[in-house]
Formats: sequence, structure tokens, C-alpha cells
Amino acid sequence: MILAYNNDKVIGSIQLTKGRYFGLERQFHVGKIAYAVDKHYRGKGLIYTLFDYLLKVTDVKILTAWVDERNIKSQKLLENLGFERLCKIDNFMYSVREKIFVNLIFYSGERKVAKEKCEKYLEKFNIKVS
Repeated sequence: MILAYNNDKVIGSIQLTKGRYFGLERQFHVGKIAYAVDKHYRGKGLIYTLFDYLLKVTDVKILTAWVDERNIKSQKLLENLGFERLCKIDNFMYSVREKIFVNLIFYSGERKVAKEKCEKYLEKFNIKVS
């Protein structure tokens, strides 16, 4: 898990779970990602910065993500990074906060492609990652 801070407050995070099971075998070349950015810091490139750092420090080849169907910005982010929308599953996850079942979309992308696209985005907007 990678955290972004502003003073003592966490303002963003990205997490990679590596080596999911498929049948009896772990697949260490596959990683599932989850990410979040505080609403006051969205639209400023922070998520691309977090992605860039994660993509530099991981060796997985394939990244996957589940996205709430209503989260259009997250879908666009993944598509901007070269992820492909593979399927939608209706009523797949229960939202405790909303007390409803929500539809999730499954995305998959290649680390190499996402890294190249992320670097271009950061360069275009002159964002430096250390």
C-alpha cells in the first residue's frame, strides 16, 4: 500500500494485492489494485502520481480492478491508462453505507502499457514524482 500525505492527513492511497489464486495455483504476475483520493485533492493528478510510483515498484505484468458502475471518473482513469473493460456483474457487492447492492465493472490492463501512459500524462502536466 502506498499512501499520500498532506501534513499529517492521508489524502490518497493505492494498494496492490499480488498473486491471486486461480484454481490451486497462485498467479504472481497478476495484481489487483484498489485506490482512493480525498475529494478535496481529486482532479489534480494525485492518482496518476500514485499509479506512477506503484508501477515503478511492482513487477506484476497484469493489473486488474473492480469499479462501481456509478464511478465514471474511475472508469475513465483506468481507460486512460490502457485498461480494458472486460465485464459487468450486476448486484455484485453490497454497500453497507447505502444498504443496496451495486453493479461492478471488471477491468484488466498491462503494467507496461499503463506505465507508459501514466508517464506521458505526468509529463504533459509537468508533474514530477520522486
